[in-house]
Amino acid sequence: MTGALALRKRSVKRFRGLQALGTFLAAGMFFACPGAVAAVAGKSGSQNLVIVEDRRAEAIVISAPNPGKWERNAASDLVRYVQEMTGVMLPTADTPEKIAEALASDRPLLILGLLPVSWTGS
Repeated sequence: MTGALALRKRSVKRFRGLQALGTFLAAGMFFACPGAVAAVAGKSGSQNLVIVEDRRAEAIVISAPNPGKWERNAASDLVRYVQEMTGVMLPTADTPEKIAEALASDRPLLILGLLPVSWTGS
């Protein structure tokens, strides 16, 4: 019984030490990243990722032409949730032609999966 009690006390001390370390790291990140702290919802900045503006889709969702189950679900969920939040349906690029067109545009791209990133259009 005393061995188990001693083990438990050591585990609690380790947990408290990890808690203190986590708090210290979180505070350090907060003060070390003033740009992240300055980002305020509802205020525009010079490097914002604008997905929808003035009830118009700015970003394009790109996925592979033949996506797997999870990639397909991720793309449809992203489009659905943005539409629920904004009332605007994001365009998707999931064919070689649409992907090439989206990559050539200057619009923000929400790329899902690895294939669209490595796709060259040849």
